[in-house]
Amino acid sequence: MNTPTGIIALIFTDVEGSTALWEQIPDAMRESLRLHDECLRRLLVTHHGYEVKTEGDAFMVSFSNPGDAVKWCLAVQKRLLEETWPKALLANPLASEILADDGTLLHRGLRVRMGGHLGAPDCRPDPVTGRMDYFGPVVNRSARVGSAGHGGQILFSTTLWEMACRLVDLASVTVEDLGEHGMKGLLQPERLVQVQPLALSHRRFPPLKTQNPKRTNLRAVETPLIGRKKELETLEKALGGSRLVTVVAPGGTGKTRLVLEFGYRLFERDLAPKGGVWFCDLTNARNPSEVIQAVAAILGVSLTQGHTFDHTVETIARTLAGHGPLLLLLDNFEQVLSAAPLTLGRWLPAAPELRILVTSREPLGLAGEVRLELDPLDIEAGVELFSARAAAAKPGFAVDDSNRGDVRALVADLDGLPLALELAAARVRLLSIDNLRRRLEKSLDVLSSRRQDLSPRQRTLRGTMDWSWDLLNEFERELLSQVSVFHGGFFLEEAEAVVILPDIDGAPPILDLLESISDKSLLRIQDHPNFPGETWFRLLATIREYAAEKLETRSNVADIRLRHARHFTGFGEHLVGTDLDRVRLRADGVARLEASRENLEAAFDFLCESDPDGAAKLALSLGPLLDLRGPAIHHKTVLDRALELAHEGPEKADLLRDRAKRSFLWNRYDDALTDCREALNRSAGNPVLEGEVLAIRGSILDIQGDLDKALADLHRAMELAVKANSLPLKCRVMGALGGLYLTRCFWVNAREHLEKAVSYCRELRNHRLEALYILMLGFVAWEQGNEETALSCYDTALAYHREAGSRFGEAMTLQWMGELKLATGNLLLAREYSEAAMALAREYDAPQIENGCRFNLAVIAMEEGKNELAGLLFDEAIDRAKKNQDPFTEGALLFYRATLQALNGAVTAAEETFRQARELVPLSFQESQGTNLWDVALDLGHFSNALESGDAHNCHSRLREARRRLAKAVEPEASDPLTADLEAGEQRIIGNKRASMRYLRKCLEAAEAKFEK
Repeated sequence: MNTPTGIIALIFTDVEGSTALWEQIPDAMRESLRLHDECLRRLLVTHHGYEVKTEGDAFMVSFSNPGDAVKWCLAVQKRLLEETWPKALLANPLASEILADDGTLLHRGLRVRMGGHLGAPDCRPDPVTGRMDYFGPVVNRSARVGSAGHGGQILFSTTLWEMACRLVDLASVTVEDLGEHGMKGLLQPERLVQVQPLALSHRRFPPLKTQNPKRTNLRAVETPLIGRKKELETLEKALGGSRLVTVVAPGGTGKTRLVLEFGYRLFERDLAPKGGVWFCDLTNARNPSEVIQAVAAILGVSLTQGHTFDHTVETIARTLAGHGPLLLLLDNFEQVLSAAPLTLGRWLPAAPELRILVTSREPLGLAGEVRLELDPLDIEAGVELFSARAAAAKPGFAVDDSNRGDVRALVADLDGLPLALELAAARVRLLSIDNLRRRLEKSLDVLSSRRQDLSPRQRTLRGTMDWSWDLLNEFERELLSQVSVFHGGFFLEEAEAVVILPDIDGAPPILDLLESISDKSLLRIQDHPNFPGETWFRLLATIREYAAEKLETRSNVADIRLRHARHFTGFGEHLVGTDLDRVRLRADGVARLEASRENLEAAFDFLCESDPDGAAKLALSLGPLLDLRGPAIHHKTVLDRALELAHEGPEKADLLRDRAKRSFLWNRYDDALTDCREALNRSAGNPVLEGEVLAIRGSILDIQGDLDKALADLHRAMELAVKANSLPLKCRVMGALGGLYLTRCFWVNAREHLEKAVSYCRELRNHRLEALYILMLGFVAWEQGNEETALSCYDTALAYHREAGSRFGEAMTLQWMGELKLATGNLLLAREYSEAAMALAREYDAPQIENGCRFNLAVIAMEEGKNELAGLLFDEAIDRAKKNQDPFTEGALLFYRATLQALNGAVTAAEETFRQARELVPLSFQESQGTNLWDVALDLGHFSNALESGDAHNCHSRLREARRRLAKAVEPEASDPLTADLEAGEQRIIGNKRASMRYLRKCLEAAEAKFEK
């Protein structure tokens, strides 16, 4: 038969007294159980049932047709009376014959109890047996019905019987309604029906094995609780040590759902107190009397009119005390806080076994109260909740790789607020995730539901917010609306600098108001992670948006936003400083800027609309932070927008300089040169600015191979530095000259200039630039064969970059450390450093570093003989370089991709790839990397093809040429005749050339060994 799925009937059976029978007559019991099993299975086939599994003498079976389930149970009971049981079994009192007064046989042999329920369980094949198995509440309820009866008794839930009774010959059975029964682990009681074959209608049974009558008014929850395991455990511990616990959180956080789940699980785990668990919704209560009336209603207490308030309080107290151990769940207490001491404060002492669990947006303030703050869901739990609710709204919806990023962003947008996520999920039937996010930026009204089972304030997020807003006083509303100008969070002094309270006598201090709205769960207070002891205030995104809407209705909204923008503009300028390299920007300054980042960006957006010159100043303040921390693309966006709006003035030239530097770091040299030209046109009278721009341009021209112009720019920049007596500019130019000599492989000159630049940095106390120049000195040491010094420099640079909080510097240093380890053959560390650098580069948005790491990993794959993986990594890196409009990196990568093609024997493809590479990178780069090396790869490719074709003469010729080229690659080369000051006679073995040489030498040795064979 087909395995039953969907809505099915589940039947559980087991043998009464089997344990004792096994102890007393094991041999007879072994034979009896065989007969029992054969009987049940034989009848199961004829009644179209499915054996799910057995455990000992217990069976779990399923039926697609509920009528078949009932008929099978009836047939089994009758057939068991007719079995040829062993004599030893029938002689035992637990299985002997029992006759009715009229001589009718009632019991004979094994006595089997049977019971079941109807529903749609979760269906999953057993991973071991492959047979279908069932899970969930339907299975639990079916099992409890089965275990409630006695041997020979058949019990069904009314749900099953009402569907089966039309399919059964009612004249052949007797039916008895046994009423509602509570059962272990089940929140809702079940109405049970006893059904027997007519011939066995005289059977009588003891009371059912069920629990006491109903002990709760909780309703079973329809959906699973997601992401609150830790909170449930905390709640259990809190109630274990205190008799009053208040779950505090803003509206929409899931306080009600949490306490309902807690109460439900007490019954599921058989831990519910004897007096029960009672839930009372106080949403409509507005005074102490209405609180008493609501509690009285759920406890079934009749309150006589005309009695005093104290009398009614005492009546409830006596009722609670009379129940013994009892848990009272009071939901939505925030609007009746004044009632707490008059009600709960008197009930707890009067009922020693009473425990109360409260939900509220602020604590009650009673003695002994334990406050449990409920946070929104974390990102992963939020994604899980959204996915589950969205799938219910739109069958087939699932979170996968194509939309996971958007869903995570949506969860972050909504701060993991469960109500907001559920309301948003209901919209996926009509809106894409991206469209939903865009609409949320404009209005909270998109977060609404038409579900009638929700209270009016839960049908929209705005309704939930309105509820909290109405509970605030005038000053609290004023403060909450004004602090909505802060993005991300704020410190106390920032709120005091921006907020303007009405000039009214009795206005409380800002600090008191912040504490007050925090107590009402509208403001989060925490220690800032980067500034121990300093309090950080933060609004949830949805609350901030609601409060911002309220701010827009106020006449002074522009004044508030302007105060916010000016405060953070001044803050940024003060913290960063004004000299060339922002020398005051140290780790503590970076951390402070990072903490205020969202506020700085919000201030920038406002100034772009109201004060373009102010926006330009703030963009310059933001520059160092974005340089250090990223993302780099955001820095370019800020600079582009500021330049588009800025009027002519000194700020525009500074912005052009910063954008030129940014484009240079992104290898977008044409864009950088354009900005340099425009900045120089505006730099008249400002030698420091002119010198800095010339230093940037000189470095670009050097990379492009125009050495004359590069040196001219850098020497002119140094003249300006001397003229202006600017040590920061001298430092920058000296470092640029060191970089020029480094790229041209003149190590002595490079070291001399970089050491001078480092001494300037130390005089300036600028660890950020010092780290860069020490890193370059490490590179020089490495190329001169001093690996120990190189590693020492790299370690120092890494520590300085981390101290300064520079993600970019840290990523670049780790990338270079990976290259060093790759060149020396330590593939394990090379991979470790490269992967760490790649992660940081992605976070910072530094595609050139990310691609450099991808290159390292490709070469590692080549070294390990994983040529297919290496090819994929090269192709991915080349594609990224194209997308980033970075021809220099694209060309450099093409050279190495061609090398791999050549070594794989694809010589024609390699030659074409080499041609493409040469068109993209300057000659200076080709020379520094050693053209001979790429010719070595081509020689080895030709060798491979010749070997395959059996051309021994060509094989020998190609190997000889490869050896000659490889030897020449390490020969000293003469200095460039255009630069008399460059020291001649140094080896030009730079960067990954060393790794390439070692790898090609290994390939050559392998080829020679293969040829000799």
